[in-house]
Amino acid sequence: AKNAGQLAGAAHAAEAEEFATASLDDQLGKPFDSGALRPFVALREQLESDFKQRVFFWPRQTGPKGDLVDDEMGRVLQVPGWSNIFTQPIINRIEMLSTGVRTDIGVKVFGPDLDTIDRVCKEVEAALKPVNGARDVIAAPFMGKGYLEVDIDREAAARYGISVEDIENEIEVALAGKAITYTVEARDRFPVRIRYARSEREDEESVRRLLVSPGSMATGGGAGGDAMNTTGQTAGHTASPGHAARGKPLIPLSAVADVRVVGGPAMIKSENSQLLNYVTLMVRGRDVVGFVDEAQRVVAQKVKLPEGVHIEWSGEFEHQVRAAKTLRVVFPVVIVLIFVILYLTYNDLMDAILMMLA
Repeated sequence: AKNAGQLAGAAHAAEAEEFATASLDDQLGKPFDSGALRPFVALREQLESDFKQRVFFWPRQTGPKGDLVDDEMGRVLQVPGWSNIFTQPIINRIEMLSTGVRTDIGVKVFGPDLDTIDRVCKEVEAALKPVNGARDVIAAPFMGKGYLEVDIDREAAARYGISVEDIENEIEVALAGKAITYTVEARDRFPVRIRYARSEREDEESVRRLLVSPGSMATGGGAGGDAMNTTGQTAGHTASPGHAARGKPLIPLSAVADVRVVGGPAMIKSENSQLLNYVTLMVRGRDVVGFVDEAQRVVAQKVKLPEGVHIEWSGEFEHQVRAAKTLRVVFPVVIVLIFVILYLTYNDLMDAILMMLA
């Protein structure tokens, strides 16, 4: 039995060696023994038939945009308010440094205020999306950041005897902090600031509960401490500090001011002392310069610009346009210069013309 097993293993080893030799000869284009491949062909057909019965494959096709990766990523990565732009990190930085935008084309919308610019940007976005070749058209959103707004009610503050300065000082100390003294270490001076604990200013309701009193941040011997009386004598200095609340009413901030969180721009962009926003897009399937010419006509027809608003187009196509303008001047000059050199070389006008035509 042992000898029989060794003989069977030797036979399988010989078949495997013949198969390897025949496969190598087939790959190298040399004549090979097809009989050495026949047993393995049957084995492959059996394995493939069993595999096909258990697994079903869909044919790989591109989507409506023609880019399989872009279509699949756009289908899977669907986040409300987001749009996917596919680019490369190096070209992204180069475009940002050379043109100011991170995409192939950027439309700069300049205007007097953010609301008008935002409205025009959305109109430009809607006009550019149907243009052939436009991809990933996005108007950069303005909103997206919350701001704490405190609107002081001056009449209510006056009824409580609280000035606007008292309210502003309380808000400054609570939220931003205020320097009350300095500490000296060697040749350096460092301010010592007082500020409310985070738990007392962490949300809108906490700010509403801040307590304000008349003259809450006035220092001792302030405006009332050293005032002159009617007889010309100086009033006595108060012994207690001015910020002490003894005998003074403590009024919550919500009683003298409207505190709320409002939406505002996450970033305000400007250029040449003018507010602006961008409409960015990519171009696929056509030349960029031709696309820009068509897009400019479409925007001029569909978007009516309000007074004080104007549009500028930016992107890599600017380099191509500048190069084309330069070539319109340089190319004729070079041709004339070559003709002059040929004429000076041959001293014959016909020979120079013949060389130019050749």
